[in-house]
Amino acid sequence: MVVIRTGKMKDCRDLLTVYQTTRWYHGVRPNGYKTVEQVKDEHRDVGFKRWGWLVAELDGKVVGEIVFRIEKNPSSGKLGIIRNLDIDVRFQKKEIGTQLTRAAEDTLRNRGAVRVVLTTPPEAYNYWMKIGYFARGSLLRISVDLNDVPIDRSRNLERSRLDNEPPISKKFLFSNIAYPGLLVDCIREIIMEGKPGRIVKFNLDSKYAGMGVIYKKNVEVAEFVVDATKFGISELESMTRKTLGLARNWTVEAVSGIVPKGSFSLYQKSAPWSSELAREIPVTRIL
Repeated sequence: MVVIRTGKMKDCRDLLTVYQTTRWYHGVRPNGYKTVEQVKDEHRDVGFKRWGWLVAELDGKVVGEIVFRIEKNPSSGKLGIIRNLDIDVRFQKKEIGTQLTRAAEDTLRNRGAVRVVLTTPPEAYNYWMKIGYFARGSLLRISVDLNDVPIDRSRNLERSRLDNEPPISKKFLFSNIAYPGLLVDCIREIIMEGKPGRIVKFNLDSKYAGMGVIYKKNVEVAEFVVDATKFGISELESMTRKTLGLARNWTVEAVSGIVPKGSFSLYQKSAPWSSELAREIPVTRIL
């Protein structure tokens, strides 16, 4: 009988096997998972105490997990975000993933979430469709040569760094124009993975207007995400240019990021972007 319960650090020993049988395929960690400490690091993540963490235990052994959290969205209210669902390949197609997902949905519903969102690779899309999720929109991978990014000289915004002051307050973590969860994903790369980066909060007339995060992904490219509150949306172009400009501190040639296709026009004026359809599929389910 499968037991769904809250995860504990001691479960990471069993989860190492789970990760080794699943995550290699998606290249989550370039060199794979080799130690229990690497799995524990995944659960010491940025603000991890704010995440929900459930595991599936079968005959005293953990064979799967789901990690999820709540994020504020000014248009949709509270959103549930599923960060990952991993099931040992030897126990897939036994409804364990569905049990974990439904248990996570119950928790999110009790916390006030109105719908759940996540991104999935194409090969896993059928699973999510079978349990009631559907594709909503699409994502674009946008990129630009750093030399082509205009320098923003606007003085309307007040800018302050947050990367020297972890943990980042949850009041600054939201999604409005950017895809849900991307701010946290980029922040994780800086704080947990130790990559060079900047986390910047923007104020307009002393009110919170938005946030920009950028980090050095590799020797050639910096990855970014910028989001604006409803109050600050008029300054999105300036926030984006100021955030991209921070990459000039590194020896990178280009800047890249993921944006919802429906929001691309709001970013388009900030730089001469090139774009292509992202591999990940955004899916959602109303609770």
